[in-house]
Amino acid sequence: MLIDNLIPYILLCLVLVISPGPNTFLIFSTASSAGKNDALLKILGLVIATYCHGFLSLFGISLIVLKSPILFNTIKILGALYLFYLGAKFIWQAWFFSKKAPTIAKVKKLSVIKNFSAGFITQILNPKVSTFYIAAFPQFINFNSPHYYLSGTILISIHVLTIAIWFTVMTFFVNKFTLNKGSGNLSRVTIAISGVLLVYFAILLGLQPLPSIQS
Repeated sequence: MLIDNLIPYILLCLVLVISPGPNTFLIFSTASSAGKNDALLKILGLVIATYCHGFLSLFGISLIVLKSPILFNTIKILGALYLFYLGAKFIWQAWFFSKKAPTIAKVKKLSVIKNFSAGFITQILNPKVSTFYIAAFPQFINFNSPHYYLSGTILISIHVLTIAIWFTVMTFFVNKFTLNKGSGNLSRVTIAISGVLLVYFAILLGLQPLPSIQS
């Protein structure tokens, strides 16, 4: 069953990862301003958070969250606030850069923990990923099989690998492009656009209703 569903699952993962979302603008803005090392640390955070999403779904814990309106709304509000914070921070940085006119090399670097945490929190609170692991992911697993944990882990790892490859390629491409341009203006524009879009996603997340669950 795993082999039969592998191609459709991989295609679904590609669509999920490539479609624009909070992760896209987080990595894009980081790679274009702070550099590839900071972006790669955030990607590591995305990877670990995705494994958390997958195993929470595999063990049925994600369903518990959806069955509790209070818990769901708490996580939703925290996610919206964090995305809004990131967006506002990027917008402020773009405005500050326009006043100080720094180059890419002068952008303040975050610590390893802060970079990792930014990626992890953005992904763990990402509603697109939550929906995928609650609604779509279980459809590819035969829970009657004695080895369904193994097949589930393989599927999660495929999703993780897709994330790692896509955002790593994006990181090196964006970083090389901005460095070749040799101007801080491009970084300011990408940071500002990313900030606005993160605020937009924060509003969407805050307005997201509790999904209906069939008993």
